[in-house]
Amino acid sequence: MKIAFATCAHYPELTPDDRLLLPVFAGAGVEIIPLIWDAPDFFEALEAQKPKIEALVIRSTWDYYLSLPEFQAWILEVKKRNVPIYNSPEILLWNSTKSYLRELEENGVAIVPTHWVGVGEELDLEEKLRELGWSDAVIKPLTSADGHGTVRVDRTKAAVMQKFAAHTAQTKGLMIQPFLSEIMSEGEISLLYYGGEFSHAVIKKPGSGDFRVQEKYGGSFHAFQAFEAMVTHGKAVLGKLPFKNTPLYARVDLISSGGKLLLGELEMLEPALYFKFDEEAPRRFLQSFLKIHSHPPLTK
Repeated sequence: MKIAFATCAHYPELTPDDRLLLPVFAGAGVEIIPLIWDAPDFFEALEAQKPKIEALVIRSTWDYYLSLPEFQAWILEVKKRNVPIYNSPEILLWNSTKSYLRELEENGVAIVPTHWVGVGEELDLEEKLRELGWSDAVIKPLTSADGHGTVRVDRTKAAVMQKFAAHTAQTKGLMIQPFLSEIMSEGEISLLYYGGEFSHAVIKKPGSGDFRVQEKYGGSFHAFQAFEAMVTHGKAVLGKLPFKNTPLYARVDLISSGGKLLLGELEMLEPALYFKFDEEAPRRFLQSFLKIHSHPPLTK
């Protein structure tokens, strides 16, 4: 079997973490071909493979948010060519903007408290923070990845961020959330699920002088022994998805605040899956792929 992994130009041969899958898949007779999603010859390269590509797995398309309409059109074009894609096109499109969190909240999932500012809406940041009662907040674009455009705002200094926030609201839409101090003391827990089943967990903590947990901002990642209640909670979140098919992979990012587990993100588009933190994780991912691929995903 030959399958393709979609990546970006910055990682033409896949990320170091994803490359841990290569020998495991090869051992099962599955060859992985990296393809850059927005390369001009992507579809030619996809269809020129002999034997033919049997599936496309979205992995490190980490620049998708810079050209979201093109990325969404690309997903639909892959779908038109009848190449099985994982996660499914329906999941990928739904997960490509953070407004999916709003739908999950409406379905009973506890998320970080969020005020939503739609694309094109006017925003007076200082007034809105006063209205919400949040003296310390975080703002995020509705379309973003790896912490891009995510900033912390002190209400007394909101005027400094007004131009940035208003522009982001006009062009991408915006999320405003209270700053949760627990992110500094306890970090964020990422639970990894393959084929709907728990694999392993990672704890992420911000570096000195920052609040973001991403490595490029100084954040650190470590293996974490998840509590049973956390694992159950993560699976319950997946149970609220508005889709019939099970995602090949999902990363449930949780923050413990005020005695509650709050969903920060549910990553099913191109998340880092932290294979290096559990030596059995690549094998579990392979088994989940083989199981799901043998049963074509259902539509929404």
